[in-house]
Amino acid sequence: MEFNFLDRVVIVTGASKGIGYACAEAFVDAGARVILVSRSQSNLDTALARMPRGAQPAVAIVADLKRSADAERMVAEAESAVGRPSTCW
Repeated sequence: MEFNFLDRVVIVTGASKGIGYACAEAFVDAGARVILVSRSQSNLDTALARMPRGAQPAVAIVADLKRSADAERMVAEAESAVGRPSTCW
C-alpha cells in the first residue's frame, strides 16, 4: 500500500528505534517532512544516520514527553524547523 505524505509535517515519538523508527522511515519514504522525537540524543543521531534521504531531511528533537515543558518545547522546535504538523484526518 502506498501513501503520499508529500510536504506534510509528521512528528513521530519514540522514533529512534523499533516501530517508531520504522514509522518515521515510512513517512520519509512517502515524502513527509519528519520530526524524530526521542529521549536520547545518541539514539537519535544513530537513527538519523540510518534514515533514508527524502525530499526534506528528517529533524531530530530530544524530549521526554512525560514532562509538559519538554512537550511544549518539542512542538515549538518542530514548528520552527519545518512548519506546523499536518492533520491527516
